[in-house]
Amino acid sequence: MARKANPALIGAFVVGSLVLAVLAVATWGSSELFERKYDYICYFPGSVDGLSPGAPVKYRGVEIGIVKDIKVRFRQAPDDRRIPVMIQVWGKRLHDLGAREPSPALLEELVGRGFRARLASVSLVTGVMYVSLDEVPGSPVTFSELPGEGAIPEIPTLPTRLDEITEGLLGLVANVSSTDIKAMSESVTGAMHGVNQLATSAELHAALKELRPLLSSARELSRALKVDAEKSGVVIDDAHGAVTALTETLESTRGVISPHAPLSVNMAIALSDVDKAAIAVRELADFLRRNPHAVVAGTKTRGSGP
Repeated sequence: MARKANPALIGAFVVGSLVLAVLAVATWGSSELFERKYDYICYFPGSVDGLSPGAPVKYRGVEIGIVKDIKVRFRQAPDDRRIPVMIQVWGKRLHDLGAREPSPALLEELVGRGFRARLASVSLVTGVMYVSLDEVPGSPVTFSELPGEGAIPEIPTLPTRLDEITEGLLGLVANVSSTDIKAMSESVTGAMHGVNQLATSAELHAALKELRPLLSSARELSRALKVDAEKSGVVIDDAHGAVTALTETLESTRGVISPHAPLSVNMAIALSDVDKAAIAVRELADFLRRNPHAVVAGTKTRGSGP
C-alpha cells in the first residue's frame, strides 16, 4: 500500500527552494558576477600610509573601482623602491557613467594624454587615502612594471600634492643655501656707501651753491629779453628753455641728496641735465655775441616769408 505524502515536508521543500532562489538572485545582483572587471597596477614613489585594500578608486571624484591589493615588491627592477598597488576598475560602472570600457589601445591613448594616478586624502583628520585618476598633460611618465608573461597593465603615477610642495620647498631652501648671501650683502653695502659719499661730498654741495647765482642770472637775462619777446622769437625760446632746464636740474639735484630718493638714478639724470643746460646757455651767449641786433630786430626761421 502506497504511503501518503507528507504535506509538511512538501511545504518545507517549496519554501526552501524559494529561499534559495531569492538568495541566488540577491547574490548575483549584488556581486555582479557577470560584470567585467579590469585590473591595473600603479607604482607609487612615496609612502602609501593611509591606503588599504577596498579603498575607492576615483576618476575626478567619481568612484569607478577599488584598491585590490598592496604589496612591497612585485614585477619591478631590484633598485626600484616604488610601492606597487593593484586596483580594479568596474566595466559596468564605466558603461553606466557613459565612458568606454578599458582596452590596451584606450589605456595607451589616455596615458599619452597625461592619464596618471596619485594618492589623495579622504580626510585630513583621519589620514585615509584613496587612488585618484586624472589627466595631467605634460607630466612625466615613469614605468616600473617589467614586461613579459604575467605583466599587468600599468598606470603611471605622480607624487601626492603634499610631496610636490615639500619637494619644491626643499629645492628653494637648497638654492638659498647655495647663494653667497654675505657677499651680496657686502656688495650692496659697498655700493650704497659709495653713493652716500658722493651725495654728501663737499664738491657736490659747492656745485649746488654755484647753481643758484647761475639760475638767478639766467632769469634776469630772460626778463630782459622778454621786453622785446615778439621780435626776439627763437632767441627768447632758447633762453626760456635754458632757464627751464636749469630749474629742472636744480630740483633734480635736490632730489638726489634727499635721503628718500633713489640716489644713483637721480644723480645720473641731474648731471645730464646740468650738462645740457650749460650747453644751451653757452650757445645762447655765443649767438647774442654774434648777432647783438637780434634782441631788437628779432630772428626769422628758415622758410619764413620776407
